[in-house]
Amino acid sequence: MNPRCRIVGLAVITAAALPQLAGAQSAGPYTSSLRSEFSAGQEQREALRGGLFEPRIEAALYFVNNIELTDVPADEVDLAGVEAAPGFYAAYNGARATGAIDYSLIGRAWEDSDYNDVSHRLSSNGEYAVVPELFYIQGSATYEDAVIDPAAGANYGGLGIFGDTNITEVATASVSPYLEKRFNDFQLDARYSYGRVWYLDNEPSTGLLLNYDDSEDQTILLSVSTAEQDGAVDGRVFYEWQASDFERSVPYRYERAGAEMGFRLTETLRFVGDGGMETDLDVSTQDGGLDTEYWHAGLLWTPDSRTTAEARYGQRFFGDSYLFRLSREVRDLTFDLSYSEDPEVETRRLSLGEIDPGNLPPRPPGFDLSFASSYPFILRAAQMTVRAEGARTRVSLSGYDIERDYIRAFPADETTIGTQLRVVRDFTADTYGELRARYEEVEQGIDLNSTSAELRTYYDSEYLLRLTYEGWVNLAPSAEAGYLLRGGDTNYEGYWLALRFVYVF
Repeated sequence: MNPRCRIVGLAVITAAALPQLAGAQSAGPYTSSLRSEFSAGQEQREALRGGLFEPRIEAALYFVNNIELTDVPADEVDLAGVEAAPGFYAAYNGARATGAIDYSLIGRAWEDSDYNDVSHRLSSNGEYAVVPELFYIQGSATYEDAVIDPAAGANYGGLGIFGDTNITEVATASVSPYLEKRFNDFQLDARYSYGRVWYLDNEPSTGLLLNYDDSEDQTILLSVSTAEQDGAVDGRVFYEWQASDFERSVPYRYERAGAEMGFRLTETLRFVGDGGMETDLDVSTQDGGLDTEYWHAGLLWTPDSRTTAEARYGQRFFGDSYLFRLSREVRDLTFDLSYSEDPEVETRRLSLGEIDPGNLPPRPPGFDLSFASSYPFILRAAQMTVRAEGARTRVSLSGYDIERDYIRAFPADETTIGTQLRVVRDFTADTYGELRARYEEVEQGIDLNSTSAELRTYYDSEYLLRLTYEGWVNLAPSAEAGYLLRGGDTNYEGYWLALRFVYVF
């Protein structure tokens, strides 16, 4: 696959305003993913000085159409059911420690007891300053649903109710001690990260062993840089080591060592570049080592504190390499555009992702996940997001082109092109509505229900509407409706209706 930068074009957003949510920090990822995504992490942490513990009970009445996602109308199964989900949200923000955890135990009972199930949802992270301004420890843990075979269906609505035989549970945990120390004009940073991924109740469905694979992931990063990054000259030298070991697949090793430099050309324009040695994964994905040279060169433009633009071009072991990012904030509007290319392994993205201590941003369930979890690939990611906030309405519109160019000849490459719209609207002081719309085009080179590697294409559409009333002291009822449609090599549609209740103690 030739490198390319395809940026998804998006419409301009115009939005009227929406006030800050007084209780936004307690809106956990399961309770209201749309509403909580607009909560700023820094505002959450400032609001949570000291400790907070909020137990809750959630309940729902469901009606689900085509719960098995079949494309044969005569075989469709429609079910009504009930859900009970006790859980809690807890957070702490002190002088040396910051953390948050949100957990739900979700039990469902249906008209047909064969569909009854119990699942969990957990999101947590934190940081502790062992020696302030010197040595810290970060950690995180998650527990959520994962789709076994994306060709057979997605986790629509993030509910885990459609195609239950195609859904497993995945747990992750990580710990990352790191040291940062300033010596006059230089900054020393050293970090070790250790993560685990467990896919539960998941057995290989074919002899290809492409199913999710448990992993043990590690990273070591050493860096010495100039303490000031906006002077006439700045720079950094670094060494990075990555290792992943899997339950069934061959291990993964990658190393990189290099330097970065920046030179001021004008008050707003800088020349930036980097170069060094890295592992040639085209030769081996298991041995590591510093086998081949790499380099990039480009420009960084910062005309003001609200605008940043950077573009680089270079060469890496996989050929031409590009990097681009643009960020702009204007009053209530934020615009972000980026494109990057880097070697990745899916389990490393789950277990060793970035941590924002004390902030639990919701992640769209099933978004941008590959079932070939242990196969290294070049991730080519083009993404654009526009967010508008006003007195009564908040809007987020994103577009993305995610390509996995697998380094080995098998599996075949994957491409996901899509757009998502999210809207929160306050109708009164106690009533608000939420909308989520998603459309994706996916190309995938394997179907786990067969032994062939032929290219498969499918088109996903999903829509969710929710209306919530918060006029009562501790009880918040909401009505929800969702619709899904898949076309292409697989065809089906379905919908769900739900009446939800959340009681916070």
